[in-house]
Amino acid sequence: MAQKGFRWEVAAISAVLTLALLSLGYFAYENLGVRRPLEKALMADPDVISVDMGDWQGAAAIQVEIAKVEDFPATYARLHQLIRDKVGAKEAFRVKDGRSQDLEKAYHSIHYYLEEASVRGNFGEMMESCQKALEEKDLDTFRFTVDKDRIYVQMTKGDAYLCEVLERISPGAGGEQS
Repeated sequence: MAQKGFRWEVAAISAVLTLALLSLGYFAYENLGVRRPLEKALMADPDVISVDMGDWQGAAAIQVEIAKVEDFPATYARLHQLIRDKVGAKEAFRVKDGRSQDLEKAYHSIHYYLEEASVRGNFGEMMESCQKALEEKDLDTFRFTVDKDRIYVQMTKGDAYLCEVLERISPGAGGEQS
């Protein structure tokens, strides 16, 4: 005789199967529809050496190792736009470079000037202070570029190269107005 009423076994199995199918669908979309095409597009760029992708605080974490480039801000802007077009606004993009310990020390010696300028907007002072500090470091080249969103730093010494990006902080976004 057939039983009437709610069958919890069927409901539980249906829920598990639905969850498994949705998870599989999301995994396939994320990996086949977003990550692989993005990785392929980034690797097609002549300035890209390697790409490493993961997740960080609910966002796509993308680390791109770049070659020694002449115009780092243009390279960064091009790669960042490509990533935003594929992933959207929820991404954490980081550039990996070929830095040495000497370049790390040189960058550390000017880091505070850069951070101050990112908040206060005193880029002339930043340039003077950084130039004085870096002239003593025996670098081959150093270059600073500022746009409306970021400060870009490029340094080279021998085969080593450092490319760093600092986001500018607008005074209304938590920083003090000068």
